[in-house]
Amino acid sequence: AESLRKKIRHERGIADVVEALSNIDAEKAKATFPADEEAVKTLIRDTVGFEILNTVVRRNMQDCVNLQFGKLITHRLSQRTSFGSSLGSSLGTPSSVDASCIGSLSFSMGGK
Repeated sequence: AESLRKKIRHERGIADVVEALSNIDAEKAKATFPADEEAVKTLIRDTVGFEILNTVVRRNMQDCVNLQFGKLITHRLSQRTSFGSSLGSSLGTPSSVDASCIGSLSFSMGGK
C-alpha cells in the first residue's frame, strides 16, 4: 500500500500503475527453482490457461488499486472539511487497506 501511495504522488505515478497492470504476464514469471516454475506453469496450462489467469490477476489488482486510491482520496478530503473528518474516520485511512491487497501490490510493483 505504501509503495502504491508513493507511486501515485510522482509525476508519472498513475501512468506507471496503469502500465504495471497492463503488463501482467504470469507466463513470464520466474521461480527460485526451475522445477517448481515448470510444475506451476504446466498446471496453469492444463487448467485455466495464462490468458484467463492474467485477466483475473489484473482485475484483482485493479480492485486493490481502486480501493487504495479511494482511501487516499477520502483521507485527503477528510483533512479539508469537518464533515469529511468524521466521514474519513468511519471509512478508514489509506493505511487500513486489506492485507492481501498490500501483498499483491508489493509483488506486482516489484516492492518499489
